[in-house]
Amino acid sequence: MIVDAGGFPPEIYSLEDLAFFTRELINDNLEIFEAQGYATDLREYPIRYEAEPTGTNYFQDVNDIITTGLADCEDLASWLVAWFLYNKVPAYPVFEQQSPTLYHVVVRAQIGTNKTWLRLDPSRWFGMGR
Repeated sequence: MIVDAGGFPPEIYSLEDLAFFTRELINDNLEIFEAQGYATDLREYPIRYEAEPTGTNYFQDVNDIITTGLADCEDLASWLVAWFLYNKVPAYPVFEQQSPTLYHVVVRAQIGTNKTWLRLDPSRWFGMGR
């Protein structure tokens, strides 16, 4: 389900609002994974990063991303955190301030045999910055 966060430019929202909607999206994705019995790996789909048009901010779950083929940073980070959590890997979203009113969402996950915390940017994997 696509959640419209009010139809305002993303920079109007506070960090608290972004964190709230991102947590909700992570939970939605976890529910989808639990219902289907596996965690969908978006790397298996032709998904590409696309910033949302000015004046909109939609929070898409994994099914919406697959349907549209497009996602922005909070959509992709929410999918990846949920994917890790479903697979029992510690992970959480990180909100990196790009300007006084703009945040980019990435992921921290504890990966590997030495359980190192890594910064992962799924938006870059799917084309941001190209």
